[in-house]
Amino acid sequence: MVGTLGTGESSTDTHPQHPPSGPGAPSGPVLVVNDEPQILAFVRLALEDEGYAVVTAGDGAAALAVLETARPCAILLDLQMPGMGGLAFVEEYRRRQGQHRTDGAPIIVFTASRVPLEAASDMGVEGVLRKPFAVDELIVGVASHIASYQRDRAN
Repeated sequence: MVGTLGTGESSTDTHPQHPPSGPGAPSGPVLVVNDEPQILAFVRLALEDEGYAVVTAGDGAAALAVLETARPCAILLDLQMPGMGGLAFVEEYRRRQGQHRTDGAPIIVFTASRVPLEAASDMGVEGVLRKPFAVDELIVGVASHIASYQRDRAN
């Protein structure tokens, strides 16, 4: 199921969800893939402030290299980047997973464009975070997608 996050408006949830601890807690870092250093720094800080471990990459090829040594609990991905862009990354990531898609991480894309939910689902992503977004939208969206993905894997 694909969800849309981020409207550029203030979130009505003033109490972001912290990452769960104990059984069912995220087992790996959040991988943030974006070619803009300011966005990488902002998202890293916001997630780390909420207790998430974070790894970053500047494009899709660098993200695939990170995946050689890290198993993220979620991937936040910019769609438009120089080099290997977001869509090419998703295609390669899903190809590498093959029949074992549930072994992977939910992918949430960052985008300023109006990607329809059907198109996002067709791309193989679980969520869309529309730019600009508020910190609360980021935190709540990441937490809910991780929890949903873990529930789906358990069933």
